Amino acid sequence: MSKTNPQEHLKIGDSIGAHCDIPTCHVLDFLPFKCESCKGTYCLDHRSETAHKCPKAGEWARRRAEAARSSSSTPSSSTQPPKPIGGRNLTTTCHATSCNVTLDTPMQPRVTCSTCHHDYCLKHRLSTQHNCTPPPVPQAQQAKAKAVSALNRFKAWTATLPKTASSKMSALNTPSNSSRSATAPNGIIALRKVAKGDAKVQPGDRVYLWAEAAGVGELKREGMWFDKKWKVGRVLDKAAETLRVENKNNVGIKEEDRLRVFWVEGGRVLEFGEVIGTVKNADTIVLLRGVGEV
Repeated sequence: MSKTNPQEHLKIGDSIGAHCDIPTCHVLDFLPFKCESCKGTYCLDHRSETAHKCPKAGEWARRRAEAARSSSSTPSSSTQPPKPIGGRNLTTTCHATSCNVTLDTPMQPRVTCSTCHHDYCLKHRLSTQHNCTPPPVPQAQQAKAKAVSALNRFKAWTATLPKTASSKMSALNTPSNSSRSATAPNGIIALRKVAKGDAKVQPGDRVYLWAEAAGVGELKREGMWFDKKWKVGRVLDKAAETLRVENKNNVGIKEEDRLRVFWVEGGRVLEFGEVIGTVKNADTIVLLRGVGEV
């Protein structure tokens, strides 16, 4: 067997690693470090800029900062956020407070809470494990719920009236009768002939309505006109005066004793601050007591 020349071993070692550039060191390092500022090669002990007293200390940091500024001023595809897959963003994290777990990974699937509709990791997926608060109800849905509630209270209220008045008032809320009063060609003409109101209101500013209220054993009904710009509260006062209905809304009574205006065709109780011009000509309003807040 032939012997290997020691000089050959040195050549093999030089081809694998590199000598430290520090003259007083010059150690052969098989995993040398390259300085990004001065481009020199150094051993483990002299790899930092301070250790080898780099003549261009901080040069690599300045180059990186300049590159970052230029890339931020000119957005490229590499700086754009990842495109969502299936409508979701790749970088979505758990919505729980102080939890930064990335979702949609093999170990952390996304779990959407059915109550608050936020996305959580497996640890915080239950409503008891995160601050679960239902989202606010949309205004349109709130208005619909109020209308249904007002209609139900109106029906319950009419059921407590004497039989004659209750049957007449319940008939007002049937779709066929409501549509006939609004669409009959002679309805508004007949109403104008018998309507009463403030003579100071100009004809072009008037809205003609049927105003009703339950009396003792009978249904009071009058054709009236009001100024379209009047608030519902003022309309209520005028209608109560004309129909001779006791009105104590302005003396601080309980809500269950307060008069309210129910718009039959609209199927809801009108707010006191609303403008009566919302109601259409030949529609019917009913003064109710005890229906509570809208």
